[in-house]
Formats: sequence, structure tokens, C-alpha cells
Amino acid sequence: MTLKHLLFAITLLSISLNNHAQTTLGPGDIAIIGMKTNNNSDSGNDAAKLLVLVPLDCNTKFIVTDNNWRNNGTWYCDNDEFAIELTVTSPINAGTVIYLDLDGATNATSSSTGSLSRAGLGSTWGTNYGLNSKGDNLFVLQGTRLSPSFIFGVRHDGAYSLGGDCSSATSGSSPKNNTAIPAALSLGTSALELNSAENQWHYDCSKTISGDKATLLSSICNGSNWTKSSGQSWYSSTCNFTVTGAGGTYTSCGVFLSNGDFILKSSCKNDENELQWYTLNESSNFKQLTLESSTSEDNFEGIYTLKTSIESNKIYSYKHSNGKKATYYRLRYIDENGFTKYSDVVAASCKNANEFSIYPNPAKNSVNVTISYLEKGSDASLIVYNVLGEIVYLTTINSPQQVIINSERFSSGIYYLVLSTEKDKQTQKLVISNN
Repeated sequence: MTLKHLLFAITLLSISLNNHAQTTLGPGDIAIIGMKTNNNSDSGNDAAKLLVLVPLDCNTKFIVTDNNWRNNGTWYCDNDEFAIELTVTSPINAGTVIYLDLDGATNATSSSTGSLSRAGLGSTWGTNYGLNSKGDNLFVLQGTRLSPSFIFGVRHDGAYSLGGDCSSATSGSSPKNNTAIPAALSLGTSALELNSAENQWHYDCSKTISGDKATLLSSICNGSNWTKSSGQSWYSSTCNFTVTGAGGTYTSCGVFLSNGDFILKSSCKNDENELQWYTLNESSNFKQLTLESSTSEDNFEGIYTLKTSIESNKIYSYKHSNGKKATYYRLRYIDENGFTKYSDVVAASCKNANEFSIYPNPAKNSVNVTISYLEKGSDASLIVYNVLGEIVYLTTINSPQQVIINSERFSSGIYYLVLSTEKDKQTQKLVISNN
């Protein structure tokens, strides 16, 4: 292979990797959680905060702009309002807050992560990097100016309208701080409107900061959950967000550790909990896997560690003797970078759904039935049948207890005592000897 061909092959590989790394975003995948507009009473520059709600791989690009949108699908203010494009340079995982600093005086911009550039894609954007202190809007999108894919929007001063014409900065019949809401966005799930022009709008950290994407967006897109208090620290984390069910995490560029990589199942065999696990898409970056157990669904402890390489589609198993206690299990797996993930938690128990004992047996005048375990939330029937299938005793219970059955009037012979719920039925033979 000539040097020319080698360089061409390397170029193609680089393009392929970069295209693969780009994360395509949809409405609500990134949320705006703060807008700061500088004036004489504020210190620092204009600023914005973004919350990432899905993992972003390296080379992912998205645009932030305060340009105004028309209902007919075009932009206002062609040469005035700013747009910057952020390129992800190292993996960003769900729950990360990104801080943008916007200097309207010098047109300088900076970000807490990634690299920024002026977004001139498709047409000319403006270079006024200030946010209007009398009310403004902010959008997050992917694509180009001529073909935008909107991700999130916030309206700073009242309801969305048809949009402005840039003829007046802050007032008039069509002020440039007016904007329409893009058709791809929806109020309450991917767009927000605030009810007044303030310099310090930001999401209130005392509200919901943990949950799945839909739960967090519902809270963030509720204007009553925002505050306009000053003194907010705009360049450090004030909300430690947790996004559940975010679909996994990037450990390095292009290495995605997804939820459910390992499938864990449980069963009971010979009074032992047998755990089996496998993966359908194993990658070589897994370094160690540990099976953990708990009797309370928390405080997990390791009971078995597999340090060898793991093969796809191969079933691994481990037997755990834990009496008849209900036990919870999960897999903890660590990659070569030291990153830890967990499988879903599964419950296992060799205990029968219902358990009881009879004493004495044979019995004469009375029978003591001790119900040692009853499935939580179950109503059970305690029934005594004779050999003809006739019911000679019936009572209902809803918790473990001792039941004393008067058997004086039972004829001598064989009976069957049954503890029955909707999901389970346990039967024991009872002998009555009244002779």
C-alpha cells in the first residue's frame, strides 16, 4: 500500500468514527435550566445553564441560539441574534449540567465542557452574544439554520407569540424578544414559558432533581418551579441531578455501557437460589464482574467475583444457599477505566408462598396450626376437608399466626388441611383419633 493510499484509508476511518460518535438528539434530550441577563446590578456576563438528559458521545454537536422563530418555520433577526455550536470533546453523561458564558460586549463565549464555535451553518447567524434583560428566548437545536431539529426552548417574558420583526429591541407591536414556539416542541415536555422578564431566572433545586427524563422534564417545564432570586452561582453545580433509565453511560469516546448489558435471572433448585446471567453483546472492556446479594434490597454485599473474560451468549451460574430467606441479587460490573454499572435487581426465594405446620398430628380434641409464612398482601383460607371432599372447617386469615381448631366433633379418620390463596395452595394430611 502506498503512503497516499494509507493516508486515504486513515481519513476514511476517521470520518467513519466521527459519524458513528455523533449522538442524534430529539425534543427534551437537553433542557435549559437557567438564563442570566447582565445589567448594572448584576456581576459577570450573560449566562445559560443546560441539563443533559441523555448520554452524549464525543463529536456530538448542538446549537444554542436566542434567534426568534416564526410560525411559518423561518427565523427573524437574520444578522443580529447569536448562535453558538458546542462540540462534545469527551463523553457527557445524563445528569450533567453545562454552563455557557456569553459576553455581549466582546462577543466572547465559553463553556464548562466541550468546544464552542460560531454557528454559521446553512446561513449567517448574528454575533450579538448578549441576552436581552427585558425578555428573551433561547433554543437548543441540532442541524443547520436552514434545517433545524429543535431540542428545547424557553420563552423569557410571557407566552409564546407569532414572533417579532427586530424593528424594536424591547417594545412596540412586534418587539424582537417575541418568538413563536417551533412545531417540534411542546409546552410542558420540551418547552417552557416564564411569566416575566427577570435577570436571574433559574430552575429551583428544591424541586424534582431525580427521576426519569419525562419526570424531570415535567418539573423543569413548569414555570412555577423556577425562581428569579439573585445570588445564584452560575458556574458551579447547584443541582445534583440524577436521571434514571437514561439508557446507559459512555466510559470513553465510542464506548457505551448500556443498561441491561447483562441479563440476570434466578430460580430455586434443591433449596438453593440459582443465579444465571448472560450477555448478548459483550465488549472486551469489561474487567470484573461481581454477584451481590441483599436481604433488604439495599446494603448489597459481594458473594462471588468473576475476573476472567466474559463471552457473549454464554450462560454463567452460581448457587447461593441462604436458607429460605427472600434475597435480592444484582450484578456489579467494572470496565477497564474503572467505571461501575449494575444490572437490574432480581428477587429469589426457595420459600414456598405459604408455609404452615400442624401439631399434634395425630390429634384428638384440638389441632394447633402455626402459619409461619404468608405471602405479603395475601388473604388466605384455612380449610379442613374430609375424605369425601366435604368442608368441616373454614376460616380466613391475612397474616402469619397460630390457629387452634376444635376437633372434638370430628370423626376419627383422615382429613386434609389446606392453606389457600389466589396464587398458591399448600396441603397437609391430618389424622384425627377421638377413640
